Amino acid sequence: YSDYQCPSCFVHNIVMHKIAKNMKGVQIVHKNLPLDQDCNVYIKMQMHEGACISARYSIAAEKQGNLWEMNDILFEYKPRTESEILRLAEKSRHFDLGKLKEDADSIETYEELSKQIDEAAKNDIIGTPATVINGEVRIGLKKYQEYVEWILQKLMENVRSQKVHRSWHPMELNRQVP
Repeated sequence: YSDYQCPSCFVHNIVMHKIAKNMKGVQIVHKNLPLDQDCNVYIKMQMHEGACISARYSIAAEKQGNLWEMNDILFEYKPRTESEILRLAEKSRHFDLGKLKEDADSIETYEELSKQIDEAAKNDIIGTPATVINGEVRIGLKKYQEYVEWILQKLMENVRSQKVHRSWHPMELNRQVP
């Protein structure tokens, strides 16, 4: 979970992409958690003004298949207004600007953002950056090596649980479906 106006989230984004590049099979799923009272009803004080508009534009960009391009723009330049975002998006030439604005302002985008915020609250994620692996949550920025060790630990847990499952059903792997 990230907030595009959060300085630690900027670094977290770099670390996560380095992990995805260096560790085969690791996939990054981006979720928005803007700490901005304009869209986040769970926060008690305004922290990152402009984060809601950025989150909406990241969701809109994802609809065009350009989430990571928008992600880079939002983290690097930290625009706080729609006009700033659109100016930067136009310079990148990755986006259909009319569709991008339409999608960012759509009911579906507002609902998706609310869903992501509600999901974070349901999982007691109260700050950013937050990382979730197999249901385990860690809030805050960690060192690269700590993330790698955590991922490896979770992979080993998965391997062990699959071996236990398979040992109970050895014929399951060879059974033919009629």
